[in-house]
Amino acid sequence: MIKINLIPYRAERRKEQIRFQLTVAGMSFLPILIAIVISYLIIHSKLTGVEEDIKRTRQAITKQKVSIQKIKKYKKAERALLKKLEIIEKLQKGKTGPVHIMEELAVNLPGALWLTSLEQKGMTMKIEGTSLGDQWISQYMINLQHSSYFKNVDLLKIKARPKNSKLKGFTLNCQISYRGIESKNAKDRP
Repeated sequence: MIKINLIPYRAERRKEQIRFQLTVAGMSFLPILIAIVISYLIIHSKLTGVEEDIKRTRQAITKQKVSIQKIKKYKKAERALLKKLEIIEKLQKGKTGPVHIMEELAVNLPGALWLTSLEQKGMTMKIEGTSLGDQWISQYMINLQHSSYFKNVDLLKIKARPKNSKLKGFTLNCQISYRGIESKNAKDRP
């Protein structure tokens, strides 16, 4: 028996050609699609790595900020301690300074002179005394001037005592310095 195909031959062939062309086109786009997917994955992994780096960097910055705050706290404590040490040193000088000043006043006294009053205001001292003569007053001023504890020794007045003309009253004004203690201590050190 003879079979006759009633489907048009050309239409079926055209369909096959279209399928073939679509298959070829699909196959040619497949490497491009694979390249796009691979590129996306590479870029995504790099982006993820960069985001991880940013996250680590932010954590490191946060840790550094904490360290900076600790350093500032320690520096503030250090300044406070240095201030306290300075105050303690000043108090120690103030504690021993008057003793050394009194010692220097006594050691430098010449034979015929004695002190009647001392008055200190700040670092200025007013000295009043009595002497048997002017030469003893000038010798005392010279002795004080050579001391490392006294500066700018000035004679304010000399006056004869009314009861006895041999006695002379005097008033001296001078600047005192506790730095003499430092120079004395430096000499005592080996």
